[in-house]
Amino acid sequence: MTTRGSLHGASPTARLGGVLLGAFSALMAMSIVMGEETLRPTWEQIDQALLERQLWLHNDIGITDDVPPPWTPVRVHIRSRRDAEIEMLGRRYRFNESLFPSSIQAWQQELLATPIALVVETDQPRHAVARSASLGDKKPGSVELVATGSLPGLHVVARHRFEYDGMLWTRLTLTPSGVPLSVRRLSLEVPLRRDAATYLNHHFFASATGNFAGMMGKMPDLPYDTQFDPCLWFGNEDVGLCWFAESDEGWDRCAPLTNQIEIADRRGARVLRLNFIRSPKEISGSLEFSFGMLATPPKPVKPDWRTNPALFTAGFSDWSWDKGGYYPEPDPAKVASGKFAAALGDPTGYFKTSFCYFGVKSYDGKWIAPEGYLFNREWQMLSVGEQELVRKPQPADIRIATLRGHPLSTMTDWLLWKWENLVRKHGMKNIYFDSLGSPNINPIHGAGYVAEDGSRQPTYDILAMREALKRFYVMLSKNLDDFNIMLHGGSSVPPVLSFAHAHLSGEQFIIDPRRVDDHYTEIMPLEEWRGFFYGRQFGVVGVFLPELQERFRKYRAPTEEMMMLVALHDVVAIKAFCYSGIIHEVQNALSEFGMQNMEFIPYWRSAAVVPSSEEEVKVSLYRDVVGHRAVLVLGNVGRTAHESTVELRNLFPSNHAVAANDLLHGEVLPIEQGKLQVAVRPLNFRLIAVTEK
Repeated sequence: MTTRGSLHGASPTARLGGVLLGAFSALMAMSIVMGEETLRPTWEQIDQALLERQLWLHNDIGITDDVPPPWTPVRVHIRSRRDAEIEMLGRRYRFNESLFPSSIQAWQQELLATPIALVVETDQPRHAVARSASLGDKKPGSVELVATGSLPGLHVVARHRFEYDGMLWTRLTLTPSGVPLSVRRLSLEVPLRRDAATYLNHHFFASATGNFAGMMGKMPDLPYDTQFDPCLWFGNEDVGLCWFAESDEGWDRCAPLTNQIEIADRRGARVLRLNFIRSPKEISGSLEFSFGMLATPPKPVKPDWRTNPALFTAGFSDWSWDKGGYYPEPDPAKVASGKFAAALGDPTGYFKTSFCYFGVKSYDGKWIAPEGYLFNREWQMLSVGEQELVRKPQPADIRIATLRGHPLSTMTDWLLWKWENLVRKHGMKNIYFDSLGSPNINPIHGAGYVAEDGSRQPTYDILAMREALKRFYVMLSKNLDDFNIMLHGGSSVPPVLSFAHAHLSGEQFIIDPRRVDDHYTEIMPLEEWRGFFYGRQFGVVGVFLPELQERFRKYRAPTEEMMMLVALHDVVAIKAFCYSGIIHEVQNALSEFGMQNMEFIPYWRSAAVVPSSEEEVKVSLYRDVVGHRAVLVLGNVGRTAHESTVELRNLFPSNHAVAANDLLHGEVLPIEQGKLQVAVRPLNFRLIAVTEK
């Protein structure tokens, strides 16, 4: 049971589906929280909830063919029966005599080394040959392309649907041409350019107990084999390609399952191989497989995010509200008292906010959302008796897990209807969604499937969550000029992140084998920060949730080490579960210097501008070339102190920097012959302001 205003309350595998919705001036929340069995809504509340259900059930809020900003309508270029190109904001997918894309470009960077290929092994490997590509249903926000082809003994049809954010969803059908066909292997191969696949992200729930141990970003040693993973992303710090599927239904589940997916370097490419069939099989009827792809980022990061308090300080997750009494809408007395206001005059401080809390039980122990009580069985993720999907839960986990709201349920309709009313009445404009992408086996939703061995296997309802988020995004864009959506989860699920502005992650470090004590550098390689938390390659602001063990939160050093990593990667940190005053100090120092509108240059690209003499001292910077101002972030990732010499001659066009001082401590540092010497303690950082005039 969640008992405090935090992101905690249960382990990640038993977390509650939750939503915080609101604005600077107010926050509205929905969090399905299991209350005590002795608590019930009143009959009056139940009657009202049942009457309202007739208003919100099966509504069409946010369902439209229109394209919301910043996206543009999908464009199609048909060059011939075998050559077509689909174009949307920043991305291009080309089919040139191929069933699957022969080229995928993301923001002018090519992602594929060679065309994606369907490979069947009978007596020898053979690639499917495309015959034609025809245009299907076309709307401003989507287009369908049907590609047909053949393999020896097989007719192949790939039905592709593209959406305006760049998502491609494919339904692949293979049918024997005549007599049954014996095959040894059926695979889809995605050959990626090495420079476009330096990092790998995966689905947290599918890999937390596997070889990855929940690690993101870092590419494993290759070749690498793994069992089915519903979401894989390959990329660099700027762009990437996501492959995803909602389940391995129809895939070969013969033991061992450890090579359902293979990753290997081959002929200069980094190849993702998806093995639908891995053992001899006779195909006598049609086979169907469904999966998706998305070239990232789907959109640029919001250009004003550093001047937006809700994003720059993760403001609507600062947990500084007054408890209780805000269902079904903010208390008029609170609004009149001014507690329904934004920040208290400090753009980087805590927000004093009132909530409209859509939980089953408020923090003061009173029922406030009868819908959770009435529709629990319909909305829950796991059906009764089937809670052992991921692991054997403890009794407390079971009562929580059975209340995980799911986007396939009518909970989405309820939230949209409730929230749109609040948006129109109170101008609420910030939303927070919690715990995304969990496995689902509730047959009420049509989720899960029965495998050949009789076991019930999960589905990861990525499309349903994506559709729910899209509806929220569209609804907000039609009602407000500006709004912010933050998603929280240990996974990067790009098809869902398309409709978010920020991604909060970090709670995964409260569980073994990667539980943090006092040193984040011991459990998180820099690749994880660059390939996962950085966020630019997903079109979101990266937001970090500290999880230092409680006994270390009263000391500065552990939080300073964490903030070194946060500052080096231009990531936001929430003021919670750490020595939070340090976060406040850093945000205030940077804001007062005016870094909000400066260019950020990360340490992996800064050597040409501000080379450092010490390898372990990384230098990122914020720079205003016109204003002749910059902030250097020097982070010592080593365990020994270093005095680094930083060359400043290329920092400004005039090649001349005249003054430097420490933003946090006020120390003035001399610049001699265009060079700056800075002493940096181990696992710590300095913020050095440099000005030309």
